[in-house]
Amino acid sequence: MDYISKDLDRLYDKFKIILNKNSNENYIETSNDLIENNILNIFGYKKVHFDKFINWEDEKMGRSYLRRLNGHEFLGDLIEAYRETKEEKYLSVGLELVYQWIDKYENEYDIEYRNKYDYHDETTALRMNYWLNFILNCYNLFRREYLERFVSNISKTAELLSNENFHNKNTNHGMYQDLSLLLYSQIFNLDSKSKIYEELSKNRLKKYFDFVFVEGVHKEHTPFYHYEVSKSLKLYSIVMRSIDNDFSKYLYEKYENTLRFSYQILKPNGCFPEIGDNASKKVIESYKDLYNDKYFDYAITSGNDGVIPKEDSVVFKDAGYAIFRDSWGKGKNGLYILFSAAYNSNYHKHCDDLSVLIYKGKNIFVESGFNGYEYKDKFTKYAYSSFAHNTLIVDNKSIKLREFLNRENKTNNMAQFEDTSSIYDDVYIEDYIIREDKNMVLGVNNRYKDLIHKRKLEYDRINSKVEIKDYIISKYEHTYKILWNLDKSIKVKYDDGIYLYDDERIICKICINSSKNLNINEYIGDEENMRGWYFDSPRNTQKRITLEVEIKSTSVEVDTIIIFY
Repeated sequence: MDYISKDLDRLYDKFKIILNKNSNENYIETSNDLIENNILNIFGYKKVHFDKFINWEDEKMGRSYLRRLNGHEFLGDLIEAYRETKEEKYLSVGLELVYQWIDKYENEYDIEYRNKYDYHDETTALRMNYWLNFILNCYNLFRREYLERFVSNISKTAELLSNENFHNKNTNHGMYQDLSLLLYSQIFNLDSKSKIYEELSKNRLKKYFDFVFVEGVHKEHTPFYHYEVSKSLKLYSIVMRSIDNDFSKYLYEKYENTLRFSYQILKPNGCFPEIGDNASKKVIESYKDLYNDKYFDYAITSGNDGVIPKEDSVVFKDAGYAIFRDSWGKGKNGLYILFSAAYNSNYHKHCDDLSVLIYKGKNIFVESGFNGYEYKDKFTKYAYSSFAHNTLIVDNKSIKLREFLNRENKTNNMAQFEDTSSIYDDVYIEDYIIREDKNMVLGVNNRYKDLIHKRKLEYDRINSKVEIKDYIISKYEHTYKILWNLDKSIKVKYDDGIYLYDDERIICKICINSSKNLNINEYIGDEENMRGWYFDSPRNTQKRITLEVEIKSTSVEVDTIIIFY
């Protein structure tokens, strides 16, 4: 049965900007390595040799690797190697490996597929996109009988993606499922269900985009995903222009609304802040063409290009972010303060309620960074917990994280997750002020069972001073610990206050006062208490200093003053 029209070159040209491509820059070399030596090169991971058959479930490689392997990411390199050289051997080997996978998993479309590597929700969407790219390039090169089974499995995957029980509603995973289904409906345009799939995917995408953006901010707590979803909005709006102009306009309007947050959230060095599942990566490396905007150009180049944004300080109240600066005009040497009171969904959420990050010419107060998605790993558990963030610890327990508990770690040898609410409205920005001389933001965390935590941050722009007031309200006695995680380059000296310095200079002085007696503890790469760790990238564990302000009390106020030099 024909599902796809014969005008393959036209289809490829029309959809090439949304087809998954090579992950390795040296794609001919990695493809030859695969063909000649049976070596898989999944970008970002070590090379893996296989004898005759790939082990699609080798758990020692980790779940992130297996999701990309079962997503058939290796096809991207093979496709691009073929398109450059026109040597059919690349597509022949690709199809052999596809059939290896089909031989093993073809009968699982109709059984319980969730949480498996083979039919993981996002992995299935990833694999569909690679398969569609592959079929456009190989359809006229192989016998119809040889391709029939492959085409049948692509069709079965579309049926699976359309299934409401398989669809991951209101998440980026569900978005990728729908984008792949929409792409299928356009390429397999002779399928009798193609129009049904097109309308279904467009309707579900509209519901997702309307849900996930507030004030133009993506709700999933990680700027990287804000960028990735914004990129999808842009590219699909372009592709859909000649197919459904109204839907194209809808996507483009959503994309335009993402711009302001996209440049405001960046640190003065042009990097993402290390919040959620973000590493401190320079945006210009991957997203320099995402917007045609002078403010964006200025932010991603640290002032070397573009135009200085007009707003030094902004608050996205409903989204839960306050961003204060001394001046955009200082480029990468500027002061940047990020206050987070964002609990908007489960996905990519960390235990970071009312956390504060500060950068001044370099990272000073930071969070842990991103250690990946290996949820059984003790450092990944740490990275998601309150102990990795500049926030409050109550009775030596991290605040509960619903998504994390639903994953693969019912046990946690680091600390129990506190019995706290998972109600999104329990964390919010209550008030804020933006003036020329002073900025203020007040956040509230009502997630604890028997206490309220309020945190007010005031930034005195004239005197280069930050004052953070923590108000903890409870009629019961608890042990409170307020954590300040420092950049790995920062050292500490105790005198008439706490002085932070690096190899070049004294950076700031910290004075901490309280209505009750307090102790200050220091940790450096402590595995027993799980404090003082940082991750430049997943699985790259480094030691750093964590300061802990400890108080035993009922209600208490803690005043932290930071004076910058």
